[in-house]
Amino acid sequence: MVKKNKKVLLNFEDEILDFDEEYFSKLLSALDLELNRVKNNKYSVSIKFVSIKSIKKLSLDFLGDEKEHNVLSFSSGIEPDKNLGYLLGDIALCTKVLEREAKEQNKEFKDHLSHVFLHGFLHLLGYEHSTKESAKKMERLEVKVLNNLGIANPY
Repeated sequence: MVKKNKKVLLNFEDEILDFDEEYFSKLLSALDLELNRVKNNKYSVSIKFVSIKSIKKLSLDFLGDEKEHNVLSFSSGIEPDKNLGYLLGDIALCTKVLEREAKEQNKEFKDHLSHVFLHGFLHLLGYEHSTKESAKKMERLEVKVLNNLGIANPY
């Protein structure tokens, strides 16, 4: 099933969650404000909720391993145009992995999903965590945006 608005395209592969495009648009708006991107936010993002089998296949195809990732992000590679909308990229979220992690970490599923989605979205914007410094920068931004939404520090 596919749901969409002007910023978010949702696709549910194996189960429909009680989230809609407006929820994810709210997360993106909070991030836009934090990044001062409000004047150039004509992007859209595709979000697909996938099964464990699918996330492992994506991981094998694109990363060369068969890990059960909670999120994978794929940039469209399209350069932004100030006057036109553009697809920033695709985010694959594995519901079962997120549910398992939330339970193991004693977190609310919605809070964990919000964090992991923002994490994946930051990757689309070029943020990485390959060094201590870049990881801290990314984590600080995640924590600040989540805090502004009333979600506790996930770290």
